[in-house]
Amino acid sequence: MLLLIGFQLHWIKNSKLLIEEQFTNRVSMALCTAVEKMSTEPGCCAAKAGADGTDSPSCTNQVRKMMKDSAFDRVLRSSLAFYQIDLPYEVNVTTKDTTLTEIPPYSCSLTPLLAQDDHWLQLIFQGKQDYFNLKMQYMSGASVLILFSICALFVFAAYYLIKQQKISEENRQFFNHMTHEFSTPLTNIQLATKMMQRKSTSGVRSPYLDIIETQSNQLRYQVENVLHLATMEKENLKINKDLLDLNELAREAVDSMQLQIEEKKASVYIHPAEQPCQIRGDKFHLRNVFRNLIDNALKYCSHSPKVEIDFYPFDQGWCAQVKDNGIGIPSSEKDKIFNRFYRSPSSQETTTRGFGIGLAYVKRIIDLHQGDIRLGSALNTGTCFEMYFPNTK
Repeated sequence: MLLLIGFQLHWIKNSKLLIEEQFTNRVSMALCTAVEKMSTEPGCCAAKAGADGTDSPSCTNQVRKMMKDSAFDRVLRSSLAFYQIDLPYEVNVTTKDTTLTEIPPYSCSLTPLLAQDDHWLQLIFQGKQDYFNLKMQYMSGASVLILFSICALFVFAAYYLIKQQKISEENRQFFNHMTHEFSTPLTNIQLATKMMQRKSTSGVRSPYLDIIETQSNQLRYQVENVLHLATMEKENLKINKDLLDLNELAREAVDSMQLQIEEKKASVYIHPAEQPCQIRGDKFHLRNVFRNLIDNALKYCSHSPKVEIDFYPFDQGWCAQVKDNGIGIPSSEKDKIFNRFYRSPSSQETTTRGFGIGLAYVKRIIDLHQGDIRLGSALNTGTCFEMYFPNTK
């Protein structure tokens, strides 16, 4: 805003200087035109040079008297009107100052009337500044209006931005409270289900209890997704980095998803590296990263899902690769797939529903670990995610 105001003031100042320069040029041209016309008048011949080629004092006085004559005033007014100058003025004949190198403003030489170029015909305008201000009023008014509009828009946008931030913060707090309120009864439901299965005297698992357990796990997973959304909204999200083994993290993620894997009749293979894949990272969030990628592989597959997890060393650390045989992601969607709330059209055609925040959460966590994630996929050929993590140093 300050830069814009400074630019507008500089522009107005330059415009005013330009108007003054144009006014000076028009006055000079009007004066020279009037003097040229007067030199052609029959009555002006006596005011020219004498016999010796010099101007006599009487000749100069005659010129001074001519400048006050009504005929000259009529010619001068006509010339000024031709150049669109309508201001009160006074006519003055002054002797040239030989020490000055520049022509005085609103002046013209009397050479056509006098043999010696030693006098100026000068106009003195009254109300000149008012004339300039009048010329500048539309320009200044337009600049003030533009600046006022931009300031008003800026204030309006800032007000609604602050308002939206408050609403966003309230929504985030609401999500946090809601998910925690859901977590407690879900935990109780799952504990009660396990207790009822253990106390069953028939020794056969009840299908109804299986349904309760499956649906409660699904609901818990959705609650965790909402928590992930709240996590991503935090700009100052802090992670606790400890020495971790990627092999163990992947194994823990797979073990926690056994029910989903069995339900989908999927195969998940972990190919551990020959040496420990040690990095420094947050155990909770990195385990969720593996869970999200495995869960996507299970959900977006038109036949029996197959997931392979491999680990490779590279120059700066370790690479964890999660590969599946799912429906794949079109090449045109690769740049958008990590955006929040974005779901590929190919995934929307399936019966699986989601919030579109899983991969955005994965990208956010990997970025916080100073890592990188790369996607290799094509439609109907499966998907391969490569996650690069820096070494423990």
